[in-house]
Amino acid sequence: MHEMHAGNPLDNFKQLFTPLNQIHSYATRSATRGAFFWQAAENKYGKRSLKHLGPKIWDCIDPTLYELSSFTFKKRYRDNLIAAY
Repeated sequence: MHEMHAGNPLDNFKQLFTPLNQIHSYATRSATRGAFFWQAAENKYGKRSLKHLGPKIWDCIDPTLYELSSFTFKKRYRDNLIAAY
């Protein structure tokens, strides 16, 4: 999700996630902070899919981490997860 936000997604992931600023023609709070569109999940398998969980988890991350480099993002996100326990 960080690579999608940074504009460097892998080819296989380009079609999976859509930024919210491409969904709405007007500025919303979620679209301006870099959120992605959550795909609807019809069943328990859909709710476990990357297409559904990726944007859901991305929305729970502190937005101050979004603009960091990939290496720094990984380190700080890991530190945040460890600090939560």
